[in-house]
Amino acid sequence: IIKGLPVKKGGVDFEATTPTGAAILATLVNLTKTPAAIRIEKVAYGVGQKDHSEVPNLLRVYLAETEEIYKGHDALMIKCNIDDMNPEFFEHISDELFKAGAADVFLSNIIMKKGRPGIILNIICECGYEDKIKEVIFTETTSVGIRTYPFRKDTLVRKFDSVNTPFGNITVKRSFYKDKEVSCKPEYEECRKIALDNGLPVKEVYFRIMALINGK
Repeated sequence: IIKGLPVKKGGVDFEATTPTGAAILATLVNLTKTPAAIRIEKVAYGVGQKDHSEVPNLLRVYLAETEEIYKGHDALMIKCNIDDMNPEFFEHISDELFKAGAADVFLSNIIMKKGRPGIILNIICECGYEDKIKEVIFTETTSVGIRTYPFRKDTLVRKFDSVNTPFGNITVKRSFYKDKEVSCKPEYEECRKIALDNGLPVKEVYFRIMALINGK
């Protein structure tokens, strides 16, 4: 039941984990990562029938949410230089890269050898998507070489709320650092749709919603 899971020997001379308990943990709990801090929502206790002279036969279970300062994980930056391709192709290539699993795609202007203007095609993706990304690059662009760089990506903890506005309910994205809100903004695409539907400048819609969120 616990094959492949991290275990630690306890300080008692009898079996303290039942097969049922082990099965529940193996199925429902991520035992490979311990959160730095948690916010406890509920606590439950269970008492066994077997007595022990050194430790109580007691089980305590927490229902809690993790308190993350930020989310960090490994990712890849994939790059290639292009100086001999029709620039109109980049829109289609970007769409195909996102379909292949890219988290972000962006272009950088460079001057290549012999003074030729060129483009760096930059792709950020999670580990595991690199083969599909490279297939798109080699089949859709004129590049003959790719550079891959592993790096660590840290992002703020984000939550999404629905806020009632004169335009209807709007999705608001809130970002947190050390449990403190450091950023708050409405979703751009929803602001854009409201602007188009009402014949308003998108910046006016955005600022009116921001004023409502900030209580102004």
